Amino acid sequence: MHDVQVEAGRLQLVLHNDDETPLEFVIELLHSVFRKLLAAAFKFKEAAEKHGQAICGTCPRDVANALPGILRQILTGALNKPFARPAPRG
Repeated sequence: MHDVQVEAGRLQLVLHNDDETPLEFVIELLHSVFRKLLAAAFKFKEAAEKHGQAICGTCPRDVANALPGILRQILTGALNKPFARPAPRG
């Protein structure tokens, strides 16, 4: 049973932690697509790392149904752009 009450017709947006998705991408996605402030985006990512997932909010069912396609397009574009990473030491 979840502690969060969801309005009828709205679905929860849940951020799941994994070891493959770059932190920069997750933060940018939360900020640009889900309109989270950068500080809030970092807190959601930290919560997902600590608990395995974090509830980022809710959205209408029709928006939630469209999200996988939208996120797939964003991810496909992101895969074609290198993320700035620190140079290896040594």
